[in-house]
Amino acid sequence: MGLFVHLMQGENDNLLDWPFSGRISLSILDQSSAGFRNHINGTFLAKPNLASFQNPAATVDLNVYGYAEFAPIHLVSTTPYVKNDTVMVKIEIRR
Repeated sequence: MGLFVHLMQGENDNLLDWPFSGRISLSILDQSSAGFRNHINGTFLAKPNLASFQNPAATVDLNVYGYAEFAPIHLVSTTPYVKNDTVMVKIEIRR
């Protein structure tokens, strides 16, 4: 399973500092009720020189960045990662 970050145009883009730089953490959450949960995590630093992290020039921009192989699909498609036919993904961004 792949996970990617895609920056989109917003009404406040002119107030933000570009290019984007910071730490991006992606997680597929373990939804079990166990005391210890085994989330699948990955973190990367934005690379401001890449087009993916520039101020988006169009409403739909095809520049993405992330993990083509974040986690094996056979692992993600089983309990504890799927509950009620839903996989939960968490994204944290720190500038």
